[in-house]
Amino acid sequence: MISRRRLLQGSAASVGVFLAGLNTRLKADHEAVAKQEGQLPQSMHVGLELPSEVPMAASVVDGLREIGVNYVNFYTAASKGDYNTVENISDSRQQAIAEAMVKVCEQAGFAFSPSVHWKDIPNQTLAFYGRNRSCQVVMMDEGEHVRQLNWHEYGEKFGIVPWAKVDGCSLREAYGRTLEGLRRTREAYKSFGLDTLVTCVWPVMFHTIARAGIGVACKVMGMSYAPVSVAIALGAAQQYNTRLWICLEMWSQGSGDALPGHSPEEFRSNLLFAYWMGVDHIYVEGAGWNFLPAGAQGVPWNLVSYQAEQRYRLTEYGRILRWFCREYVPNHPRDYTFTDVVPEIVIVRFPDTCWGQRYSPNS
Repeated sequence: MISRRRLLQGSAASVGVFLAGLNTRLKADHEAVAKQEGQLPQSMHVGLELPSEVPMAASVVDGLREIGVNYVNFYTAASKGDYNTVENISDSRQQAIAEAMVKVCEQAGFAFSPSVHWKDIPNQTLAFYGRNRSCQVVMMDEGEHVRQLNWHEYGEKFGIVPWAKVDGCSLREAYGRTLEGLRRTREAYKSFGLDTLVTCVWPVMFHTIARAGIGVACKVMGMSYAPVSVAIALGAAQQYNTRLWICLEMWSQGSGDALPGHSPEEFRSNLLFAYWMGVDHIYVEGAGWNFLPAGAQGVPWNLVSYQAEQRYRLTEYGRILRWFCREYVPNHPRDYTFTDVVPEIVIVRFPDTCWGQRYSPNS
């Protein structure tokens, strides 16, 4: 068991040292632990961004059940095969996909979250989600650069509304407007009975988002500064008492759109990292290909190889996730969460909402 004292969170350096030492220690634990299979505790959700496919083959659900995941998130609208064309989809089609995907989740016993990126979810569909107790949050994926930092490049083109228009504002005015816009967003989803969570690629707006009462999720693996993202997101979630999730991205800066962009060993290491950082929601992005029209996105082939309606085989990544869900977590109970972490280093900072914009200095 790893004690709280050993975690030493609070700074990016501490988290980095923790991650480096963790891999060797937990690899030995893995080899020594008895092969006792179990289930994830009710308080723990592990899952994936599930490609929306209607109808979905029974073997897809069977494979995920074997792995032992208990959570998915999905899109009812997506891009149209590339980064520059958003899917032209009707509200009624989004509703139909939502109903089909929720039915799959109910049959499999999965908790779920609807994801939103370049196209908003219609009000009718939000109301549908709000009536389902298994719905966790509305996940605004990569909200910081799609909705705010690069809104002129992405959002304006696809008709989504920024959290705030801040051109010509002073830094303090821009911060205030953005904070109020985030609060309005939270209240809008709350009117449907839904909580909100924002995933971020760049760790520059976690505190602003959390201060608005919105949960935060940092992405690891896909970017090279995961310890920085986790440290900042953890501090924001602690300071403002919000949710903290961790997303394991199978995308990679060096691999372009190739999947998987990370080795099995790196995947395993980051699952352990996320778990011992004390979060209760961990999910895998890039388990399949979501740059396809919603409802026809295929299968999560990075985890499971589907050969027929009733036949499948777990990939190496799927076997690692199965080990994590079925063996490791049940045999290594945690006696703390990220809320128990006491930082050793405190950094006082003002969010730089220019950092990360394309063509901006130091981006």
